[in-house]
Amino acid sequence: MSLFPAGMPVPEPTADDAGFWAHCREHRLCFQACADCGRVRHPPAPLCSVCLSSRVTWREAPATGTLYSYSVAYHPTLSILRESLPYIVALVIFPELDDVRLVTNIVDADPSLIEVGATVELQWEEAANGIPLPRYRIKPRRSIDILGHQ
Repeated sequence: MSLFPAGMPVPEPTADDAGFWAHCREHRLCFQACADCGRVRHPPAPLCSVCLSSRVTWREAPATGTLYSYSVAYHPTLSILRESLPYIVALVIFPELDDVRLVTNIVDADPSLIEVGATVELQWEEAANGIPLPRYRIKPRRSIDILGHQ
């Protein structure tokens, strides 16, 4: 089931972010990186903010990230979202990729049980225009009983 209803605005790739969306179409979450100094960045940009190079490469993100911050929306920013409330807007960080951050959504989670620092797992959801969107689920913690069994 889709997080948001049909009719929701969808990504329209531009010259700067077309590579990001092309990778998403392959169900690969990739971030732009400078081909000269290696700095990873998101959102994609025409120049590296560190060395000003225009040479670009792409680095694939791991299937898990860390929940850096989040907000629970209880009021619809668009009237079409009224039936989707509450929904969670999240900032996921990837420490192994220069702490690059991705604005996304957490799905299938009770907002009252979410904690900053939680490990999140990538899943894909198709937008109305067919572009797969990266969404995340909270990865369950492994529990250990009082005798130390997993």
